[in-house]
Amino acid sequence: MKRFSPYFAFCALLLAASACSPKRSALAVQYENKEHIDTTLPSQAVVVPKGNISAGQLIVEESRRWLGTPYKYGGNDSEGIDCSGLVCNVFENVLATKIPRSSAQQQQWCIPMLREDLQLGDLVFFSSKSEGEGVGHVGIYAGSDSFVHASSSRGVVVSKLSEPYFEQHFISAGRPPVLAAEVDISIPPVDSVAEHRAIQSAVRQAMIF
Repeated sequence: MKRFSPYFAFCALLLAASACSPKRSALAVQYENKEHIDTTLPSQAVVVPKGNISAGQLIVEESRRWLGTPYKYGGNDSEGIDCSGLVCNVFENVLATKIPRSSAQQQQWCIPMLREDLQLGDLVFFSSKSEGEGVGHVGIYAGSDSFVHASSSRGVVVSKLSEPYFEQHFISAGRPPVLAAEVDISIPPVDSVAEHRAIQSAVRQAMIF
């Protein structure tokens, strides 16, 4: 019967120790050097920044992940999406909240807000030529006069409320009920998608619906 030398036993112990030691994921290393989300990650794996963060911030960050997605009327995924579909996907991905599908229904669902009182994650509504004076378009307010929306000619883009077209067609602004009483939560660095999903659950439980 062959006997193992002390050298081989020592090597085996080293390998076992290294296998059991905790490892930092590439995502965690990348995360520690950034305050914002890496847009190369899929929209289903949102990574939140350090420090205090609001649900509105999460909504805006998630909406920016869709930038460049082509427009498709009735579309509901990365292959093509429309304005209200974008809003639905963002809220479901971040807060696991299903909301009305059409922009007109989303306007009715929201709590009316003055334009000067807009906060991150609020919704802004516009008319369109094809639908007269009624609501025909929606976007997600992203701060500093900007909003993220699915343009029928450019896909998902960031635009300014002060642009002449949107000034002319602006109808109203509203706060989604799930953001009406949002809570700031101190969030530690995130190591994995699983940890982020746990954080998402904590955010939802802290919200007042």
